[in-house]
Amino acid sequence: MQSHPIVNVNLTGFGAFQGLKTNPTEIFARQFVEYLDHKQFVNPNWSLSSVHVIPVVPYHSLADLLHIFQEAECSVPSLDEALNGIAFSMMPETESQNTNFIYEYHRPQKTPSPVVLFIHMGLYDALTDCVHFETLARNEAEFPIRLGSHTQAYCGPILPVSSSIPTQFPNLVLPDQIENVTILPSTDCGTYLCNWLFFHSLRFSLQQTEKQAFSCFIHVPNEHNLPTTKLNIIICELINIISAECLRITTSSSQA
Repeated sequence: MQSHPIVNVNLTGFGAFQGLKTNPTEIFARQFVEYLDHKQFVNPNWSLSSVHVIPVVPYHSLADLLHIFQEAECSVPSLDEALNGIAFSMMPETESQNTNFIYEYHRPQKTPSPVVLFIHMGLYDALTDCVHFETLARNEAEFPIRLGSHTQAYCGPILPVSSSIPTQFPNLVLPDQIENVTILPSTDCGTYLCNWLFFHSLRFSLQQTEKQAFSCFIHVPNEHNLPTTKLNIIICELINIISAECLRITTSSSQA
């Protein structure tokens, strides 16, 4: 009999950007459910709740992130409230404030879980075959900002009254390798959309009071350096490890 809650896992990838025809994280996200079903994968610690592919657009990515948290029954501010206090004026690329998911999948859960995990995946720019587990969301942004008909570069903090946010898993022990692929901790999530999404996801997770929420970011290499077939195995194993740590932290918190 199940003696602990199951972690509801919510996975995100990004769409194509900067002339990239297809983002490897979108390819992965679109077929991950099929992979789990084909393998008849069952883990006592976690269950896949949702998969989303988010456009590489700062304004809409924040709106989509808020929607994902709401679907996971987490309390979040409105989009206007979330934008309030940001150090730069973020103008929507379109007038719509609706969600703009490139792809979304929802798996019905038998019972709501008090523990949720948001795993965000992004493409690592460098020519590498390593997987990077990000451990710091920096309070930094480098965005092109539209000012009327002109575009101006912004480089500075996301929130002027905030600091960078460290990982919620300071004691997580990751293997050096999975499937002969090196797994590296990293403190450089960039200063564009990967870091932007990770920063806000951590911020929203840490604000939860009714649920135990966790957020993490995993950078993966191009599919030419790491085929999706192998990435499936690696991400599954990482979720196994991370979800077990979620439950350990939750249990420790409840006993404190």
